Amino acid sequence: LESTESSLTNELAEAVREHVFTAARELSLERFENFERDFYSYLGSLVLVDESAGNNSKSRIIGGVIIIRELIDCTSAASELKLLKFSDILSGALKNSTDFKIIDLITNVYGYLAKSSLTSSSHLLSIEKELNIALDILKSSVYSSVNNIHRRYAACSMLKQLATNISTVFFIKIKEFFDVIWIPLWDNKESIRVVASQAISNCLEILKFRSYSLEWHCWIYDKVIEGFNKGTNECIHGSILVTSELLAHTGEFMIPRFKEICSNVFEFKENKSKVIKASITNLLPQLASYCPDAFARFFLYISIDFLVKIWKITELRSEILLSIGKLCFIFGSNLLTRVDEILVLIREALSSSAKSKKSDLSTESLHCISNMIRGFGSSFHEKALGLIDVILTSGLTADLIETLNVIAESVPSQKFIVQNKLLDEIIKILGGDIKPKIMRPNYEYSWSKVGIRQNYISPMKILESHENGLSTLQVESISANKSNRPKSAQVKQQVTVAKIPFSFFRTKSSSPSLGIGAASTDLEYKTSEQIVLALKTLATLQPPRYSIISLVQNSILTYLSSNEDVVRREAAVTCIQLIGSSSFIDVTNGPSSKAIEKIINTLIEMSITDVSTEVRQAILKSFSASFDIYLSRQSIIQNIVFLLSDENFEIRLQSLKILGRLSVINPGEVLPHLRQFLCKKISILKNSTDNKLKEEAALLVCSFMRAMALQPVVKAYLGTLIRSLPLSETKIEDTKLVTASLEAVGEICLVMREDTLPYADHLFNLVIKNMRDSTSSKKQEIAIRTLGQLVSATGQVVRPYMQYPQLLPWALDLLFQNSSKTTWSLRSEVLRTIGLIGALEPRKYNIILSHLNALNKIRSEQREKESIEKETTRHRDRNSYISSNLKGPLYAPTVGVKDRSDSITITTINNIQAIIPDDSLRFNSTKDKISVDELIFSEVL
Repeated sequence: LESTESSLTNELAEAVREHVFTAARELSLERFENFERDFYSYLGSLVLVDESAGNNSKSRIIGGVIIIRELIDCTSAASELKLLKFSDILSGALKNSTDFKIIDLITNVYGYLAKSSLTSSSHLLSIEKELNIALDILKSSVYSSVNNIHRRYAACSMLKQLATNISTVFFIKIKEFFDVIWIPLWDNKESIRVVASQAISNCLEILKFRSYSLEWHCWIYDKVIEGFNKGTNECIHGSILVTSELLAHTGEFMIPRFKEICSNVFEFKENKSKVIKASITNLLPQLASYCPDAFARFFLYISIDFLVKIWKITELRSEILLSIGKLCFIFGSNLLTRVDEILVLIREALSSSAKSKKSDLSTESLHCISNMIRGFGSSFHEKALGLIDVILTSGLTADLIETLNVIAESVPSQKFIVQNKLLDEIIKILGGDIKPKIMRPNYEYSWSKVGIRQNYISPMKILESHENGLSTLQVESISANKSNRPKSAQVKQQVTVAKIPFSFFRTKSSSPSLGIGAASTDLEYKTSEQIVLALKTLATLQPPRYSIISLVQNSILTYLSSNEDVVRREAAVTCIQLIGSSSFIDVTNGPSSKAIEKIINTLIEMSITDVSTEVRQAILKSFSASFDIYLSRQSIIQNIVFLLSDENFEIRLQSLKILGRLSVINPGEVLPHLRQFLCKKISILKNSTDNKLKEEAALLVCSFMRAMALQPVVKAYLGTLIRSLPLSETKIEDTKLVTASLEAVGEICLVMREDTLPYADHLFNLVIKNMRDSTSSKKQEIAIRTLGQLVSATGQVVRPYMQYPQLLPWALDLLFQNSSKTTWSLRSEVLRTIGLIGALEPRKYNIILSHLNALNKIRSEQREKESIEKETTRHRDRNSYISSNLKGPLYAPTVGVKDRSDSITITTINNIQAIIPDDSLRFNSTKDKISVDELIFSEVL
């Protein structure tokens, strides 16, 4: 949480999400509720801390907010309470935050939270409360008293997110929004004006789908003109920002007002404010693309003159280059007369970028060149080729690669030259040499004396030379001198040579100042981003056929031992892609084959020993079917089989897919291991108590059956496999486990076909039971798909309707019910399955409905009869008890009764007692029964 790297924070949030999901699966409901309560309280303590409390407080807040974002859609024991808790935490953090970056993050997550909880009425109230708070802050009566600019910024940012994520709720407040939004649009703070214009942009997006949007467009345009007329820098800048949004979101509304708005904008081109000049510069391409003909006639050359004039302002050069490039792309040949003038600006920007990193404009310059190539066409090709050496000085970047690709596509005849230049720059980064070298042998045959080796160096001498710090060439030279001199002249010489370790990279002092090569090629002076980009680019190129293996050996394999995970991963993937694209991959004999086999062995060993699961997984995914001829070797198969026991599920899955392919080429080596693997998975499904292991086993069985060569292996274990799947009659709460098991049933049906007939009734019952479970739409979707696969495999069409009369009404209910939980994928799966089961005659369907109605009527009558019999039995038992235990009057008349009410009560009870044993008398209503019960048990007992 204290890390400032966003990638680490995102990894932490994903790990927390996985941990919460695991807790939901493994803990009881009560324990999971306690876990959630404690953990969310801890999250609140992270996010609601004061930003000035410590050096790492901001990092903790950012980390806590990102974790909340990941947990919004995560499993919860009480989803609605969780959302309310998160809403309170984010609202409190928004009030306390003073950092614009954190405010943007909080409002972004809150918008996602609002979008995810539209079905919750209680949470909608809290969302409306936040909306009202934001609008109240922007009201003129309150705005001036809010001295904290962060609160004003937070209000605009919140409105921007709510307009995007809950447009229906926000539209109710649209009038109030447009009444107050102009106050922050004319604020003294530039960041507040920008975020307020973004909020207007989202509101205009809402108005696109409303029939009376024209009224609002006119009102906004009048406000824009009012801002121009006010003349202050803040109002002018706000009006320019809103003009950009009107052009983007109002369709043809601005066409009759185009000349007027352009004239208003160009009135301020002499304004001294850099902010206004920058906003005009950014607006020019948008105006040009909105109405090109009118802009070209009246404002094109004025715009170019304006951009060239403000070039002296260094802070605006990036915007100027981007704007010029877009104008060249839009108008093309109309600006050919200004090409030389534009190229002078580009060369100046590139030269200043090479001299100083502070004024780096290489990215903008490359974008400008790309747009000029596309806009000017063939008339600019010759000048574009002359720029290649200039743009290479900017260094290897993604923009450089994109620009070179544009040049290669626009000038196909020069594609080979462009690729070679790019390859040379990549080699400067990676080191090595793409030219294959033929190593000189340690001996040469003398034609004068057959069988006698000249200049022979024994292996022991080579070993001794390395121990003494001598290279092989030095020893060879010494040996040659010794052999050519007479014996008397052969005197032992003490040669002391400093041992220089071999390196593919130039030293820092020898590196020339040539763009990419200007940086030292030592590993310690290269950034991982440079190396990764070079490797990715190299994988997309088409190096010469003869140089691929040498390129891999000399320039790429070195990085397999890098300390950076991302570098090792890209190096391994690039190796595989380059070798797979070469024509040597189909050759099984010769030096090239041995070199490829050695490289593949290195990569397979790396997929076992590397500490990063991402690296190992990337290597296995990159091995396509073109490598199977090498992967089918016995030693490599043994290593891949070892990966079936890896701790990571994805690695086990990829290993199983590779072995499934290899079982066709080398079945004798692969099938015994996979047969044993299948037995282990069946045992896990049958005996394991860990739902996670059972889910993974079911998914691996699915992948196992998708391999054609492995399908005969499954047939011998079909009955055991079906009985082992965790789809019992009792309800299983783990949705993922049930879903994986249903997928396994579907794969069994697709593979075994008619062999599943003996188990059809059992499978139909399990699948239809899960189809009725409405707790998970995903489970329902997989169950319906499995039902269609089962019907297709067994050929039992229409029969499920007869065997399960309620099946068709259930399916139609899923199809026609209006519920937000019923996704379109579920409905389409229902339609497909109904088509697979087959058409049913209307007469038969009516018979089924009448049968179901009669069955429901019989069941209801039976339930009513049972309830009546139960009630009668209960009263009969009570009467028999009273008759047997209370033989005489309940109260004998006592002498000297003074209270007349007591006498009446005694007389009434005695009369009722005489009537109770008579079974011929029935109570006519429930009211009579209640009256007697109250009388007996309140007065007697």
